[in-house]
Amino acid sequence: MSEQDLLSILEQIHTKQEGFCGILTGISLPDLVQMLCQVPCGNKKISFQSQKGNGAIYFTDGEIVHAETSGCNPQSGEEAFYELLCWREGRFIVTDANHVLKTIQAPWHALLMEAMRRTDERAASSNSRPTDVMIVDDSRLFVNVLEKALTEQCNARVVGKAVDGKTALGLLNGIRPDLLTIDITMPVMAGDVLLKNIMIRSPAPVLLMSSMGSGTLPKIMEFLRLGAVDYLPKPASEPEWADCLERLKRHVQDVRHYSLRHISRAKGGMPVMHKRGILERAERLLVVLGGVGGILEIQRLLPALCGLEGIGVVIFQDMAEGFLQPFADYLSKSFCFHLSAMKNGDILQGNACKIASWRHTWRFDARQDTVSLSVVSRESPLDFNVFLNDAAKYYGVNLYVLILSGARLDVEAGLQEVVTHGGHIFLQNADSAIFADPLLQIAALELEEASIDPAKIAEILMTRQ
Repeated sequence: MSEQDLLSILEQIHTKQEGFCGILTGISLPDLVQMLCQVPCGNKKISFQSQKGNGAIYFTDGEIVHAETSGCNPQSGEEAFYELLCWREGRFIVTDANHVLKTIQAPWHALLMEAMRRTDERAASSNSRPTDVMIVDDSRLFVNVLEKALTEQCNARVVGKAVDGKTALGLLNGIRPDLLTIDITMPVMAGDVLLKNIMIRSPAPVLLMSSMGSGTLPKIMEFLRLGAVDYLPKPASEPEWADCLERLKRHVQDVRHYSLRHISRAKGGMPVMHKRGILERAERLLVVLGGVGGILEIQRLLPALCGLEGIGVVIFQDMAEGFLQPFADYLSKSFCFHLSAMKNGDILQGNACKIASWRHTWRFDARQDTVSLSVVSRESPLDFNVFLNDAAKYYGVNLYVLILSGARLDVEAGLQEVVTHGGHIFLQNADSAIFADPLLQIAALELEEASIDPAKIAEILMTRQ
């Protein structure tokens, strides 16, 4: 919603009874508040929802009379107003409001000036403060190397170190790190028990950093079902360290925007005895893009697709390259479709699912009724627009795109192409996502048909067969 669109609506709002809603990305909440004050229209309320929580600001004839926030630190009055104006992204709705007790006396322009001052101070403080990390691992050598990488290359500081889960829980009574890294196998209290305690007592973003082995894979998947935000295999070579460091930097940069308040845990899948027969051609195509938080949603999504017939599924999930094949092999055991890691030259088929990381850019090679999947360049990361352009031209109205949590890629051109060719776009509900900011930015393009629980995409596809 542009500023001009918003002004036009505000000029008419005093003659309408219904509210209006939108998404803040290009326009800030202070801009919206100023417009409501400059176009007086009786008693109005902005209800606002973002990753930070929920809140509301009340207006009477162009003056701000009350504000409130809810959540773990509820506030009201001027302090609530200043807190709300620090929020830069989220969904809002403007509606008529009943009379409320006046808790704010200052004029609106003075309130806005003070809010902007506090916002600038908070931004400066946030940008300068390193991200606080706790390392939980019983390998002293690995802890020393990881601490050095975090402090010297990731703008992070290690505020706690523990050799087992029990010690870590004790430390968490006195500190609140922004991020925890946890190993699976440790003495006294293993990593999975620690994670369950963290999620029950005080949910916090957790990175699982552990060596990959045949016996550890079920535990890794359990961590990811419980809400760990990512799995990073312990690196054993220089290229693996480079990949690990790149992913660490991104988590350290974004972790303060992660939220675990409303996520739904995934259930462990039961082994499937009989797979669907593969069809030579996929009549419809579902393309899924997931970032931070996407691995959890994929585990909830796949079982729901088993009621469909003849559809092809392609998933692009941001994950460590070394985890791609084990992840696909594990999910395949409990999924009725044939699921495999995507390889150069694979044929897109019905009742089959291909999964790829963000390491390479892929595209279609369509010849008559056969579509093969090919890597554009092994040196360039995923350009989702390229794949969507090909898919939209080939599948048209039979293309469905689902964007999950943390899909932090440039996708606008590709999504525009999907809409142009009659395809369908769905977004995960932002309030259920671990990393919602990218979803809110995509939602601002207003190209999606709906924001949904990802598992509901199966029901949508069933109604459109």
